[in-house]
Amino acid sequence: MGGNEWTGIGPYEKDLAVAFRQAQEQELAKDDQGFPGQSIVDLLRTMTGGSTS
Repeated sequence: MGGNEWTGIGPYEKDLAVAFRQAQEQELAKDDQGFPGQSIVDLLRTMTGGSTS
């Protein structure tokens, strides 16, 4: 079975959800993956039909 391992590091953030969201935003800022001008929240709304919860 194959697969790729990935790792990431960033500044310490006590709240893991906040740290994860910051990492998402940083990655999206580097490469918008063909969705220019959209935040991760915008992309999630698009994928979930308007619900982000």
